[in-house]
Amino acid sequence: METTFKTRYEYCHIFDDDLVITPTFEIGDVVEDYTKSVNNVFKTLMVFFVFIPVFTALSVFFYNMEMPGLSIYAGSFAFFFLAVAFYTMLFTSGTPVIKKESIYRIRVQKLLFNDVLVIIYKEAGRYKRRSLVLEKDHINEVTELLLSEKLITDKDLNHKAGLLATLPFAMPVIFFYPSFVECITKLINKKSK
Repeated sequence: METTFKTRYEYCHIFDDDLVITPTFEIGDVVEDYTKSVNNVFKTLMVFFVFIPVFTALSVFFYNMEMPGLSIYAGSFAFFFLAVAFYTMLFTSGTPVIKKESIYRIRVQKLLFNDVLVIIYKEAGRYKRRSLVLEKDHINEVTELLLSEKLITDKDLNHKAGLLATLPFAMPVIFFYPSFVECITKLINKKSK
């Protein structure tokens, strides 16, 4: 028996033993789908690896210009992109087939501006997560389907964006904003003299 639902970018097919995630409604070549997913992950990582040296160079530049606040600010962004790149490599996966027995938890939660179906499962000895962005008009339909398939419970539905969901994106701004403002003020005062 197969049940299928659409997310914003992919389709999720629920079988008796597996979840199969494909880019099209038809289940085609799973190896080809996995190859496309891996390619997308590497494209994302390339973006991170481009920004890491850019922000590192900015950090060194500001340090040499005797602007420690801006140096720390730029360095924090370099560290943030490095941390996200390692997290992406180690704990996310583009695998199209997830065994139901390996699923630890499935949650529906709000992350930033989207409702996301988060599948946490164990693969190769570590927990990984696969996130599927849901369409706004399909949220109720998807949650009802997952509840009927007994893949989630009511406690797995969290439509409020928690602080922890947005904190990693805001951390560099929260911690280094005062230093940033101070350095910009000093720079403006230097130029006006």
